[in-house]
Amino acid sequence: MNDKNTQTINNNDIMTLAEIANYLRLSEKTILRMIKANKIPVTKLANRWRFMRTVIDEWLAPRMRAVSEKNLVGIINVAKHPIPLSQLITPARIILDMKPGSKESILSKLVEPLRRTGILADSEAFTKKLVERENIISTAIGHGVAAPHVRDSKENNVRKLAIVLGICKKGTNFHSLDGHKTYVFGLVCSNSEDVQLRLMAKLSLLLRKPDVIRMLRRAKNKQEVITLLTATDRKIGIRK
Repeated sequence: MNDKNTQTINNNDIMTLAEIANYLRLSEKTILRMIKANKIPVTKLANRWRFMRTVIDEWLAPRMRAVSEKNLVGIINVAKHPIPLSQLITPARIILDMKPGSKESILSKLVEPLRRTGILADSEAFTKKLVERENIISTAIGHGVAAPHVRDSKENNVRKLAIVLGICKKGTNFHSLDGHKTYVFGLVCSNSEDVQLRLMAKLSLLLRKPDVIRMLRRAKNKQEVITLLTATDRKIGIRK
């Protein structure tokens, strides 16, 4: 990083070791090991490590995309009690007619079924945390799919484990990592980090198939959506 570039950087974009550790939810020792192994972009200013937020976000993006199907299945099946998807996505938590719009409007629409059914203790606070998470890096993982979630699952304050599935047939700009429109949103609602990770892995594995996205966009009713997801779940061999 040269002096000319440094002068144009907003101070809020530069993070210390402690800040990057909190940002990535890793210990400072782990970050230092990554620095030593040249596994994370970093520079030294006044003999102290400094990290640029935008560079870190760009570095994170391909790593978030490069999860193999084998690894996803491993994450899903690691628990003693695998999660039955059909019990988490109910007709009351499916939105078939989402309209294109801003991130805030999309997220508010996804939160509404959770508010209406009393699953969330504070829907406004939950929506705010979802927006904050999106401001770090988009949860639109590509292939027309986004999996919105709060950064720290312990802050969810939810009364029940649930997933909201939203379908935007025309697609909308959700700042996807691959630059394309997003059509299907799977909002994960859990106060357990392990469960949240497994649900996101399961959704990613199910929805990464182009034919599934096409069929979801063509679904005429909520039961078609549930039938399709259940059949796809069985087809790829994930334990119920």
